[in-house]
Amino acid sequence: MILNLHGFASAGSGRKAKWLRELFPEEKVISPDLPIAPRKVVKKCLHILEKHGDSTQEKRDFIVGTSLGGFYAYHLSAVTQTPCLLINPSLIPFITMTSRIGEQKNLKTGDSFIWERSYLKDLAKLFQASYLKVPIGWANIVVALDDDIIDHESSTKHFKKECGTYTEFETAGHRFDDLSQLSELMKELRKKCLYYTMDTTVQGEFYRDIWDLV
Repeated sequence: MILNLHGFASAGSGRKAKWLRELFPEEKVISPDLPIAPRKVVKKCLHILEKHGDSTQEKRDFIVGTSLGGFYAYHLSAVTQTPCLLINPSLIPFITMTSRIGEQKNLKTGDSFIWERSYLKDLAKLFQASYLKVPIGWANIVVALDDDIIDHESSTKHFKKECGTYTEFETAGHRFDDLSQLSELMKELRKKCLYYTMDTTVQGEFYRDIWDLV
């Protein structure tokens, strides 16, 4: 199963979900509309992984996350020991999302919502729980150097040594408009992750700890 997590003020029915389904027609691709509150996002995604995930070594799950969804994907990768691909990830959102506090509008639906200050504290707790706890080589990061939303030099540099792959593109933009650039990388990562070994005892420890934190 491939779990796709969209970015801030977006929806699960975006281009990346369509791209993944076309790239892996034989696989189950789940791309949910994420709640606004970080706690609810984590709970929803853990429920999806538990209900729809593939637990066998031959069918390893994979998470793809973009922007704020990249942060959630990183956190879930640490919690559940699931390999991931992070596209223009917002890895320190408790800092970078400060400017979003207040009323916002969903770019897909047009619906208004409130981004609350308390969400930043929740994001910080999630960061605290998962920072550099993804198994080395399991997180793969792709960034666009012309991203006008996120400064990747300051937000991703501490993660580079832990990455399986870290790829930079000169021109792709924050939305990463030309996803075909990522197709071969994504297929290779999906194939590679089937050979990873998971320590299920670590997953149990994380599940206990994370509910204390959030």
